[in-house]
Amino acid sequence: MSQSITRQRFKELLNAANISGLFNELGWDHADDTVTVQAGKATHTLHTVANKRGFAVLVHKGDAVDDRNLRQSIEKKVARIHFEHLIVFRSAKSDKQVWQLAIRRPNQPITFHETPWHKGQEPELLYQKLSGLFIPLAEEDKITLVDVRERVTREFEKQTKDVTKKFYAGFKQEHDRFLKFIEGLNDQDAKKWYASLMLNRLMFIYFMQRKGFMDGKKDYLSLKLKETEKAEGKDKFYGFYRNFLRVLFHQGLGDPKRTPELEKRIG
Repeated sequence: MSQSITRQRFKELLNAANISGLFNELGWDHADDTVTVQAGKATHTLHTVANKRGFAVLVHKGDAVDDRNLRQSIEKKVARIHFEHLIVFRSAKSDKQVWQLAIRRPNQPITFHETPWHKGQEPELLYQKLSGLFIPLAEEDKITLVDVRERVTREFEKQTKDVTKKFYAGFKQEHDRFLKFIEGLNDQDAKKWYASLMLNRLMFIYFMQRKGFMDGKKDYLSLKLKETEKAEGKDKFYGFYRNFLRVLFHQGLGDPKRTPELEKRIG
């Protein structure tokens, strides 16, 4: 990337929600237009703040930043007006953003690449995505809409794939470590299967708690660990597995019938 925009400058523009200025420093053309679409049960106005050869960058301000289904509905309506586009959804207070790129390929379903960001968070992932969108002056005369679309698609897909690879590399590392703690299974394949099963279940609970679906607590597992330690005695780690996780997985999530005692225990 050219030194036209540093990480610090990028962070300043992002914090100020100055998307127009950010793309201007990336070599994109300034735009000032509005698009109105009907999505959900409301009318939504988006502002076109930058453009390059017909590829539009739009900003939506409102509650859609917290509603993935609404964001996708808005995107599909916008596509009828600006087929090639990138949408930045931001909160009313400008403290949260979701950058959304919808990729359409023949005979394939639409794939949505979304990158959330909030104030106080280091914007490195967004910086990596957008750094490849810089258009130097030397390319200005020859760049086309197809070039811009391919560049945006490549950068957003590349970063998503990199994050996915990093996730699975981390998962394998934790899986191998977890294998060493499993007792009672002599068959190595059975151990590997059980380690994967437990980690997948724990990840499921983790994502559920981050959405606030686990008793309304985003740190549900940590709180339940502390409760179990207090009830069973500190350092009795088998107690968390036997007396809580198995109850949660099999009775709490695996059986529709729940006693008042179970409700109290798992939330």
